[in-house]
Amino acid sequence: MNIATNIQAAIDVLYKELDQLENQIIADCHLTNEESEQLELLVTKAIKYGELVAKRDSKGANIVLRESDIDTAIISGSEAVKGVLEHVEYVFISKSLEYTRGNVTKAAEILGWNRGTFNKRRKRGGKE
Repeated sequence: MNIATNIQAAIDVLYKELDQLENQIIADCHLTNEESEQLELLVTKAIKYGELVAKRDSKGANIVLRESDIDTAIISGSEAVKGVLEHVEYVFISKSLEYTRGNVTKAAEILGWNRGTFNKRRKRGGKE
């Protein structure tokens, strides 16, 4: 089972539990139709927010670099080493952009590059 499947299963459980909670609140509080609709809107927004957070948190979940990957790349030759280095560079570029909320100048500064170098390496990785 992969992370995306686990996240979707958790979201499905959340939907079910929120539906039950919503129905219980409506029954217990004798809400009007308008209040019921407002509650439903609030629950929908909460679920969408949860889905966005789950997607954000799972983006980097599959990025793994083991020591054996490095050993394999070294044994395989320069093209494999180049691929691993480009992957690591891409991870640093992505994470620095995430950390700076998309501010390229700050992201470049964090990595010790100027903005031009940052953009050149970002384009070279094909990750814009």
